Amino acid sequence: MVCIALICLFPPCVYSQSAKKVAVLPFRINAHEDLSYLSTEIPKLIKENLKREGAVIVEPDPVDIAAWPNTLTEALDAKRIGLKTGLDFII
Repeated sequence: MVCIALICLFPPCVYSQSAKKVAVLPFRINAHEDLSYLSTEIPKLIKENLKREGAVIVEPDPVDIAAWPNTLTEALDAKRIGLKTGLDFII
């Protein structure tokens, strides 16, 4: 009886949703003063919040991460990294 009551309390979409795989890439900081520490701190905070909400955080290949700040085609490289690692979202 309790099991039936619990099943009725939750909408069907709750059961069908799987955790989303997300990668958060380093941010480029453009500022007059040295705020370079934010390029790692902002992604760290985003990852913590996404984990708390149930996302699976995926760390891309270190080679891709090392090349990321030097790329001129950020959108294409982000897409390539996402496809390579099977991500649902990339930030």
